[in-house]
Amino acid sequence: MILKGIFKVPAHKRFAFKPRYYDPIKEEITERTKRIETELQEEDPTKPHSSTIRGAFKRKTGSKKTFGKDYSAAVGQLSATAMLVTLCLGYWYFGNKIIYAIGAIVGIYILFRLRKK
Repeated sequence: MILKGIFKVPAHKRFAFKPRYYDPIKEEITERTKRIETELQEEDPTKPHSSTIRGAFKRKTGSKKTFGKDYSAAVGQLSATAMLVTLCLGYWYFGNKIIYAIGAIVGIYILFRLRKK
């Protein structure tokens, strides 16, 4: 009896199964819409379905709203890529001198950026 209190016995692990919600009405609706879409495509495959065209226009308008953010990121990536290519080609042609030159240019740029603030 004394040994029972000294050692801790692990508790039983329970099986926790959370069933997914099943909606037969929603499944029936999705099956019917898929069937109707395939029937429409079989009738005239050259005619595009109107919902796909409508969705394509919605995606394009969404990308125009965030154009400013994407543009600044693209400019940053392009400038970083151009800097790396210039550094590699300059090192290949001129050696260590180009690294010092680019370091001086970046230092002057940072100096002027800090001076404006």
